Amino acid sequence: MWLSLDTSNLTLTNHGNSLKILTMTKRLQILLNDKEMRAIQDSAKRQQVTVREWVCQTLRNACPQAPLIDTKKKLDLVRIASRCDFPTGDIDQILREIDQGYQASFTV
Repeated sequence: MWLSLDTSNLTLTNHGNSLKILTMTKRLQILLNDKEMRAIQDSAKRQQVTVREWVCQTLRNACPQAPLIDTKKKLDLVRIASRCDFPTGDIDQILREIDQGYQASFTV
């Protein structure tokens, strides 16, 4: 006789995150000798993180984030935008008007 188990409500992590983990993660396998592995484990323990988290942090730090847009292009866009004539006003008044708009939409 086969044992039937309803797995429709079982998740790997917090509710709703299981599918995210399955679709967003990639596996990276590296081979380390015992000495290298111990050094990583010791470092992770000193930082009070898991080996996985230590490796992820180290890899993130090793790969500097390049800006999405180069500095010259960004400055050119700022110069173009600064020549435009947009309506403006006192920031406190603008924020009050935005807040009033939100409140009005909730009371309707």
